[in-house]
Amino acid sequence: SNLRALWYTKFCIHFSEETDKMEFVTQENRIYLPGPDGAALAEVVFRRAADGIPVISRTFVDESLRGRGVAAALMLAAAKTLRARGERTRAACSYAQTWFARHPEYADVLLTAEPGGNGA
Repeated sequence: SNLRALWYTKFCIHFSEETDKMEFVTQENRIYLPGPDGAALAEVVFRRAADGIPVISRTFVDESLRGRGVAAALMLAAAKTLRARGERTRAACSYAQTWFARHPEYADVLLTAEPGGNGA
């Protein structure tokens, strides 16, 4: 129905605006959304492989924020940060792999294979 479509549109716009206003903290090895106590409510974590390449090894979103596009916003921030640093990454985390598959405009940031296939 039109009412359902209108509600869905407003709902999506609301959460899109909400994630745009979130202030992520960027560190060398992670990007995160701090809660009131400073602990991470959501984060994407990079580890350095033996060859020095950053590997996205974990994405996490607190249960209270799930379903609001926070993980996607974090991945976008990660891709933009890596691109700005002139780095390419590998995605060991399944969510990161899926995100890159859905965002070919960031293919230049993604390396597709681990050296030796061992997850380095």
